Amino acid sequence: MTLEEYKAQISAIEKEANDKKLEIGKKYVLANNPYQVGDIIEDRGGNILKIERIMIYLKNTPCCKYYGIELTKRLFPKKNQTFNAIFQSNVIRKIEQK
Repeated sequence: MTLEEYKAQISAIEKEANDKKLEIGKKYVLANNPYQVGDIIEDRGGNILKIERIMIYLKNTPCCKYYGIELTKRLFPKKNQTFNAIFQSNVIRKIEQK
């Protein structure tokens, strides 16, 4: 076995392990996601967001990252139509729509 063959085999093993870690992370996130597109959520900073898209964030502790238009306290879109994101770990509550 040459050094190049050794490095190629180690690289293949590491890639396979990383792929399995990503798969497990995605399963974990999807199994623990309590919110859906269309839900209105509030974070610790008082930001209110109507979820338009949900992405999977796999750094450190895997979680969801919710994207959407920021809303006012009266649940209307802000005048500047700010598009923002909230991490699942920062959500404090789901706001029921009237």
